[in-house]
Amino acid sequence: MYRLLIVDDEEDIRSGMSKGIPWSEWGFTVVGVAENGEEAVFLTEKEKPDVVLSDIRMPKMDGIELMQYLHDNLPEIKIVILSGYNDLEYLNMAIKNQVTEYMLKPTDIDEFEQLFRKIRQNLDEEKNRREELNQLKLAAMQRQALSYETVLNNLLDGYVGDSQEYDWKQELEKEGMDFNACVMVVLDTAPENEDNKDDSYRLKQRIIRYCNSRQMQWVGRFFLYRGKHIVGLVTLEQMQFEEPESELRLLCQCIEEMQTEIGDIYGMALRAGISNLCRDERTLPLVYQETEARMSSMEPDLLNNQKKSNLLVTAVREYLDSEFSSNMLSLETVAERFNRNPAYISKVFKKGTGFNFSDYITQKRMEKSKALLRDMSLKVYEIADVICCEL
Repeated sequence: MYRLLIVDDEEDIRSGMSKGIPWSEWGFTVVGVAENGEEAVFLTEKEKPDVVLSDIRMPKMDGIELMQYLHDNLPEIKIVILSGYNDLEYLNMAIKNQVTEYMLKPTDIDEFEQLFRKIRQNLDEEKNRREELNQLKLAAMQRQALSYETVLNNLLDGYVGDSQEYDWKQELEKEGMDFNACVMVVLDTAPENEDNKDDSYRLKQRIIRYCNSRQMQWVGRFFLYRGKHIVGLVTLEQMQFEEPESELRLLCQCIEEMQTEIGDIYGMALRAGISNLCRDERTLPLVYQETEARMSSMEPDLLNNQKKSNLLVTAVREYLDSEFSSNMLSLETVAERFNRNPAYISKVFKKGTGFNFSDYITQKRMEKSKALLRDMSLKVYEIADVICCEL
């Protein structure tokens, strides 16, 4: 079912349209009714409709201002205008704001059904195209990840690979990997048994995704080596120095932070080992054996971790309070700013504030919008410019 919001200043019309039309037979469910554009703006943020059916002339905020707001801020929403005024200016505004349909009152039920079945078909087609595109992207990423993993597993086995695999190795090198100047990180969870073997594999895959998405100042790639340990190959910076101890210390600190974060997310201790600098890829099998042998466990310091999490939540919240108007704000950009994984930021923020990350930003923007809407001298599109372009 697609979600429909009805906007009209006359209660009888709102009630009749929401209850007297067989929306479910046409593939829609009414998620809200609003008596003016101002209320509709609030409901679009809350209910996230796929289609808005609106009158033109309404108090506080009319249909023209509403369609301008939706066009500028939520262009994915389909807009249907239902008006008793066959006015050229209204028609031009509807075209300018890419309104899906401009219908004149009175409209019979057959015309309504034809229109909304067509809208449903268009929404289905758009949904299918998005799903196909996402599947293609996912398949491409999976193929690339599997090829990378094959090459990296073979390197740890002491096998360079055939010509096809060597191409993938070159692709990794183009991304900044240097197998002759890298440090190996070996990570492992608690020992698995036959009963939890599948769960352990899935957990390791989640940890690998976490590690590969975690912000680091170095180029690195984490993968599962022969189904056993998680291995990361990290290319250090400033390799012109013969003794890169400072970079190694920073990397050790980063891995300890990742152990803590993973412990917070999954409630478990993670064993870790870090090698010295590897200057010859032919020694990677030996480096792996030596690093595996000196893996150590770091039990999470729950009290200390909680203090660090609270400080991080406070910093993130202060940042959101000052930057919520920016249209560039997202979980990913905040995670990059604080040098953390997006999943970790999301988890600790929800735990520390009780709000989902996106809900907190929406709440801040709605509070600012309500305050600005009280200023009758401002148009809706002017308010939208203030909210989204204030910086």
